Amino acid sequence: MIRSNHYQYAEIFQEESIRIEKIHWQLHWFLYGIILFLSTIVYFVQGTEVGKYGMMLSLVNLLYNAGITVFIVKKKYIPWNGYVMVTVNIMSLSLYNFLDGYFISPLAPVTTAAIMLYSVVIFLASLRMDKMLIVWATFFSVVCMDGLYLYFYQSFDPDIVSKIVSADPLGQFYRTSYLILSGVLMYQVPRTMLHILRTQERLAKESLENKKIAQKDALTGAYSRLYFEQYLDNCIGLAQTYHYKVALFFIDLDGLKQINDTFGHSVGDFALKAVVTSLKKVIRDTDIVARVGGDEFVVVKSPVSNETKKSRFGFRLLEAICQKVVYDNKEIMISASIGGAIYPDNAMTAKQLIKCADAAMYEVKKTGKKNMKFYEGAMKK
Repeated sequence: MIRSNHYQYAEIFQEESIRIEKIHWQLHWFLYGIILFLSTIVYFVQGTEVGKYGMMLSLVNLLYNAGITVFIVKKKYIPWNGYVMVTVNIMSLSLYNFLDGYFISPLAPVTTAAIMLYSVVIFLASLRMDKMLIVWATFFSVVCMDGLYLYFYQSFDPDIVSKIVSADPLGQFYRTSYLILSGVLMYQVPRTMLHILRTQERLAKESLENKKIAQKDALTGAYSRLYFEQYLDNCIGLAQTYHYKVALFFIDLDGLKQINDTFGHSVGDFALKAVVTSLKKVIRDTDIVARVGGDEFVVVKSPVSNETKKSRFGFRLLEAICQKVVYDNKEIMISASIGGAIYPDNAMTAKQLIKCADAAMYEVKKTGKKNMKFYEGAMKK
């Protein structure tokens, strides 16, 4: 887990670290299995004493690996395991190099290829997405490697040091710089992951905001036509599954063009917003109001109740709309014609239901406006 101020990502990194624990555990079996095999060859075939210590150190690491098997199998997060494992790795490597220098040659700690395994330990630490663990692995590796060099430096043969570039202080400076650079590069792994997560979060928020914008009518705050059509389809799909009814009310404002022509479009816009505000006070949280045209609105009521079938709800919508509003000392009377249709009584699809409600609304227009009617079979779709 990254120990930083970005706690919102802690759970993500902790979940990922459980997977990394297993990868690290598998790499340990592989890595120290190879070291055990090579140390065995060094001791029994080459007869070199240091091979025995290599065998012992690799066995210690393998035993530790076996000890945490139960956590790996049960997929449990082990917060301390990363630090313990990195510390054991570096100490084992440093001790082996020390024994190699003590029993074989003091030049071994600064010339052997095993010194480069410190960078492997830093890489393994980076897989855990813990920036502080990477810092610890890099710091401890540099201290151990430079400590070995300083301990054995007084034992170096001056003639040999002058001929082997890797044995002089400048060579050690290069190795130290290499380890620090490895740590800096590996430190970027969790930083990069954090940046990716932030970018994904930002894009997701932008996508959500864009989706919300696309769902709503910019002027009135009612839902858009596209959202309404999708919502009605979903409502009918659920109604088919759970056997209930859906009501659609098609609303056309009476005389909005006259209001715009007489008072201006700003007054007409105010009237449209007032209509939506009034409708929202009447509908339930589960119902929606959408603007589907310049002066056309729809209300979807799902599921319907008995009062809807008796036109009560439709007349409540009409009552909410038909009101006098005041804008800049101007009194404007708003009224509407409303047509209603019910699934499955009048239609079986969303498209058909819209046609039925629209036909009922036009029937109101033809018979005097400012009224509400449900669709009947004689009405022309």
